This record gives sequence, structure tokens and C-alpha cells, in this order.
Amino acid sequence: MNRTKKCVECGSYVPPYQNFFCEECWEKALNEKLKEDEKKKGVKHGAKA
Repeated sequence: MNRTKKCVECGSYVPPYQNFFCEECWEKALNEKLKEDEKKKGVKHGAKA
């Protein structure tokens, strides 16, 4: 019983080494997370944004 996983964002094929996202959506989510973390880090240390 081989079940093909689908991306929770776009419905595309999810490779076996991923859990919820296809490659494209995973990359978008990761980049957004990194940008958020950079903003928080900048504010926390008093850097100008």
C-alpha cells in the first residue's frame, strides 16, 4: 500500500525525505522563517532595520 504524500500548501508531490511540503513550498517557508528570525534578532539587539 504505497501512498503518495501531497503538499499541504499546493497539493504537489512530496518527496520521501519531506513530511508536509513539496520542494518549492518548503524553500518558500524556510526563506520566510529566516527573514522573520533576522528581523527578531535585529530588534532584540537594538540594530536599526
